[in-house]
Amino acid sequence: MDPRTLIVSRIDLHLRRQLGTNVDSYRALTDSRYMRDVLLVCDAMTGTELPLLARQFRVAGTRMAHAAQSAPGHDTGPPQDWAADTSGFGVSQPATVAAADRANRRGQQILVRTEPLVLQLSCA
Repeated sequence: MDPRTLIVSRIDLHLRRQLGTNVDSYRALTDSRYMRDVLLVCDAMTGTELPLLARQFRVAGTRMAHAAQSAPGHDTGPPQDWAADTSGFGVSQPATVAAADRANRRGQQILVRTEPLVLQLSCA
């Protein structure tokens, strides 16, 4: 859940008490200009909890932005040696000498062809 949702609901509660106006929670989370205006009103309400809530909302938004930038996709885990030689559905290119060296370091053996395999088909 977006941590800003709770903060927006608290801002809404305080603004209803103080000014008799409400905050559209969905719009506050999706429309940056609308929320900027709401936060400016909160900043102007000194002597209440609203300036603190506005600051908390800004910090939560900054943290979410940093989290989104640091994790653009899902974690793919460590790189796989076999991924260079295959598509995952079988061998997609012939094994290279470098692949054989990597396999030997792991204690495995693989066959390496240095010349291309030519198949001769005859139709009789």
